[in-house]
Amino acid sequence: MKKKSLLIVCVILCLIALASLSSCGNIKAVSVWSKVSRAMDKLESYEMNISTRLVYYIEGNKVTADGDGHAIVDGIGGDDFYYYLKQDIQTTAPDLEIDQSSTAVEAYTGGYYYVRNKTRGVDNKICGEMSYKDFTEYVDTSAIPSFNLSGCKKVQTKKHSDGTRTITCSEYNSGTVEEIVECLGAEAYIFGYNVKDVKISVTYDKDFRIKRMTYAFVFDVSEGITKRPSFSMSATYTKYNEAERTEEYIKKSGYTEVENIKLLNDIQNKLNELAINEKGRFSVEIEESFTTFGVSAVYKEKSHVDYGSKRGKFYYDISSVINDEEYTIKYGDGKQITRGATSKDRDQTEQEAREFIMNLMNPAGFRRANISNIVSKGGGEYELECRSLNFLAYKSLLESNDIIYQSSTQKITVKVASDGEIVRIESEIAIDGKISEKNVSVGARLVVKTKNSYN
Repeated sequence: MKKKSLLIVCVILCLIALASLSSCGNIKAVSVWSKVSRAMDKLESYEMNISTRLVYYIEGNKVTADGDGHAIVDGIGGDDFYYYLKQDIQTTAPDLEIDQSSTAVEAYTGGYYYVRNKTRGVDNKICGEMSYKDFTEYVDTSAIPSFNLSGCKKVQTKKHSDGTRTITCSEYNSGTVEEIVECLGAEAYIFGYNVKDVKISVTYDKDFRIKRMTYAFVFDVSEGITKRPSFSMSATYTKYNEAERTEEYIKKSGYTEVENIKLLNDIQNKLNELAINEKGRFSVEIEESFTTFGVSAVYKEKSHVDYGSKRGKFYYDISSVINDEEYTIKYGDGKQITRGATSKDRDQTEQEAREFIMNLMNPAGFRRANISNIVSKGGGEYELECRSLNFLAYKSLLESNDIIYQSSTQKITVKVASDGEIVRIESEIAIDGKISEKNVSVGARLVVKTKNSYN
C-alpha cells in the first residue's frame, strides 16, 4: 500500500507532487531535481503554508471548498518525532443553501495520534496510542517522498531575478497519473471523474531547497460537459530546520482516548483501495423505512456488485433483489441497462457510473471527520459513534419524502479480520423530521440500514 494522507488529501498532495518531478523525461530537469532531492532530504524539520481550491458538482449543483492550511514536521527520523497539520475550510454551494466553515487538525506527538474535526457546531476530538512505525505507514514524513514515478513529457525551466529557479512539468502518461492517484488514496475518483494529467510547478533557491510549489489536476471530462471539477493547490516551505512546535488544538485532556485509533485510517484506506482497483467486487444490503401517521413503508435491496475497467472503459454488473423482485443492472458504453420486473435503458456517463458505484461502495457515508468515539466490542468488531451526519448524502431522499430535517443519529459497526483486513461495514441512520401540510405538522422518521461485505 502506498503511503497517503491521514487528514486532508490536498495537504499531502504537495509532497506527492514533488516526488513526481524526479522522473520527468528531460535530462536537465532530472539532474536539477536530483540536487533538490538531496537538499530536502537533509532537513530535520520544516513548515508549510498551504492554499487549496476544490470545485465539484452534486447532482449538477456546484460546490466550492477553499482551504488554508499549515503543516509542521520536526524531528524527522528521530525518537522525538512531531507532526502537526491544521486546515480551515470554507464550503459554499448556493443552490444547496450551504455556506459553512470547518477546521480539521491532525497531529502525532509523544506516541499519540490526534484527530480533531470541527464543523456545524460539532467538535469531534479523539486520540489514541500509535507507534511511530504505524504512523509512518500512512504518511511519508520526509520532505520528499521516495516514490518511483515516471512519464512526464513536457518540462520547462525558468530563472528568476532573485536567483530562484522554477521547474514546470506536465503531460504525464497514464501509468504515472494512476500511481499518483493511488498515492492519494483514490480521492481523485471521489466525484466520479478520472484524472488524465497533473500540472506541477516547483520553485527552488540557490541551495536547491524548495520555496514554493503549485499544481493542479486535469480531469478527464467528456466533450460538451460544462460542469467540470477542478483542484488546485499552492504550498510554501518555510523555517528549514527551525520549525516551531505548537500545542494548539492537541492538548490530550480535551480528547476522547480510544483503543484503536488506527481503525479510522484502515477504513478510509479500504474504501480508497476499492475505488482504484482495476477490478473489484462487494455486496451491499440496504433497508429504508419511512414512518409517518403511524404507518411505515419499507424498501429492501440486496446486491452483488462487480466493477472495473475493460480495455480502458469502466463497467459494472450488478445482481439485485429489490423488494423480492430480481434485477440485473449493467453499465457499458454510456448506457445503464436494467432488466427485471421492470426493464429500462438510460444514458449514463462514465462519471455518473463511477459515482453510482462509489455510493454503493460506501452507503454509510463514512467520513473520518464524523467519528467521535471508537468502542471495541470484542472479536474484531468495533462500534463507531458519530456526532455529525453527512446531510448532503440524504438531502434528495428527504426531499422526495417531503421531510423537513430536525435531527439524526448514526451508528457504524466495523468487522476486522484477524489479518487486519476490513471485511464488513454496517450502519444505521435515524433521521427525525416533520411533514407540514395546510398548517399541520406531523412527525416523520426515516431509518436507513446498510451492510457492506468486501470480498
